[in-house]
Amino acid sequence: MGVMQAVTTYVHHEQSVRGACRAERNARRTVTGGVDDLDRETTRMLEKVLDRRVPSPAA
Repeated sequence: MGVMQAVTTYVHHEQSVRGACRAERNARRTVTGGVDDLDRETTRMLEKVLDRRVPSPAA
């Protein structure tokens, strides 16, 4: 899904980083489940905008 890829790419590579280097922040997000949280939040927002259910990224 293009929207999911765009959001993930922005967060992992472009979003401002405070208090840690980008690699550390991305690793921490992966270990703590933040990547899954980001996917769920992106899916929820997309469903709200489209006013319909969308397939989960894992599907």
